[in-house]
Amino acid sequence: MEACDFAWIIEERVIRSNSRSFEAARFKQIVDQLPYFKKLRNAGTSLGDLQACVSLTKVRPGGLMLWAREEPLSATDGMEALGFLMDRAKILCEWDLSKVEHSLPSRVPLFPKYLYLLQRESDVEARLTHRPTRITLQGQIRSHIEVPLILEDAMQSYSKSSVSRGNWKIHTYKSPTQQKDWAERWPDQASHVVIDALDELRNSSLPLASVTTVRVTPHGHATVPGAPASTTASGTAASSGWSLPNNALLKGFWIEAKADRKIVAHSLPTPERPAHGTGFLILVSDAAWSAPLRCYLESDCVKNWLDHHTERRGDRWVLNESVVKYIPVPKTLLKALGHPAGELEARDSLSITQELQSILNEVPYQPKQVMARLNTINPDTISNPNQLRAMIFARAASALEELRKGQGALLSMVGIDGQIHWKKLIEILPRTECIPFTQHPSVRILGSLPLHVSINRIEKIKTPQPAILLVTESGFNLRIVPEHSVVFDMLYDQIRDLVHPTWSELSQLVRLPRRLELAETAASDILRSHGEQSSRLQELTNLVSACQNF
Repeated sequence: MEACDFAWIIEERVIRSNSRSFEAARFKQIVDQLPYFKKLRNAGTSLGDLQACVSLTKVRPGGLMLWAREEPLSATDGMEALGFLMDRAKILCEWDLSKVEHSLPSRVPLFPKYLYLLQRESDVEARLTHRPTRITLQGQIRSHIEVPLILEDAMQSYSKSSVSRGNWKIHTYKSPTQQKDWAERWPDQASHVVIDALDELRNSSLPLASVTTVRVTPHGHATVPGAPASTTASGTAASSGWSLPNNALLKGFWIEAKADRKIVAHSLPTPERPAHGTGFLILVSDAAWSAPLRCYLESDCVKNWLDHHTERRGDRWVLNESVVKYIPVPKTLLKALGHPAGELEARDSLSITQELQSILNEVPYQPKQVMARLNTINPDTISNPNQLRAMIFARAASALEELRKGQGALLSMVGIDGQIHWKKLIEILPRTECIPFTQHPSVRILGSLPLHVSINRIEKIKTPQPAILLVTESGFNLRIVPEHSVVFDMLYDQIRDLVHPTWSELSQLVRLPRRLELAETAASDILRSHGEQSSRLQELTNLVSACQNF
């Protein structure tokens, strides 16, 4: 038969040519005589892989193929054979029954560990953009009567909502990546530990939209000519910027999806400081909830949830309003924030002792000591350890937000490399303490430039002496020779980011302090304060990360 509607493959044992058995040797001998399989063969290609390839060629478009295996499909089966299958069919569903246990007397397996349902598809676009469904079952079978029942539940869960019974649980979710990405990187099996954690999170949480207001960010203004246009998650050009006119009346933040599957939260924009990009507004009724919710949405917990429930394009999540609204927020966190929806049962409530209250009070000031004290507390003596971690998480996140806002100017004055930003330092010095660099006694100027001709090139040179070279397009050049290395850094930090300035503009914009010792003393104080605040910032960040598991 060359045009059937259904194909059925039972691979009771995985036989590969690289195994040391009689069946493997016989399989290799037969396949060597068939040149048709030459392009499909691989060291890990099994007999079932080749049978599936042959069966799929006999299935008419729209027909189905059910494949029972004792091992999951993976890259070890050979990308040649897997590519052959995905070039002709789409994988509708994978059933993982490997975690279903039983102690029934039987010489043969009661059911296959893995089932795959494929459909022949001639439409290339439909095949490449398809996202397969994965269904995982966990539990135990106590009787032979339950075998057909669990198989029926597994099959029905593909088209209906999952039904959890007393002996087993069913997890259903779509692949976050499209099938065309599987040809280059075959997805790994989802960890059952992660699945259990996500299931527990869903049962002990509320959707984000039930405790906040979620809206798509507004469209920005028309793109300014010559300005770089931002792009959305789908790669389309976005507007130049947007803001909220009633920002003073709104409380919350907005989020966007970045590359490497990352959620980034931002403060609400203002007309003076518009935001760029697109995302989702998260509006709250209490401003104190913003910082903890921002940290939570940027946490690994939400990242794992989105990895299993959100479509991906490349290394970026494709977020929509429905997905964002259903992000789970634990009730323990809502209880820590004082939200009415976070009320716990009496048996789950945490009694705050004097010791726990002292720990909570020290969170904004001694985060490192708080983390050390948490490690010494016996969890058996606390009625709800998760609630304690959530309370510490909320306070640490609020303290982190206040530190970033209050010390933002200080933290921005030192670069990642630990070097002072002289341009910002000179801007905060008294105006009377600075003079144009052309009048500074520690600066020599060799050469000349026309006043109103744009400078085409600005670069450092080492010979004949360290200097900053300025060159115009017509060939005029000038060297600025500072006598001290500190003056050199001050000058270059102010000049390097300028785009085609003129000599007249440089003479007016670039300034140097009259007394270098005053600037060096201020820089030393800034570096010392920056080190202290950076250390506290890192301690709070570590405490937030350590208390995420609530």
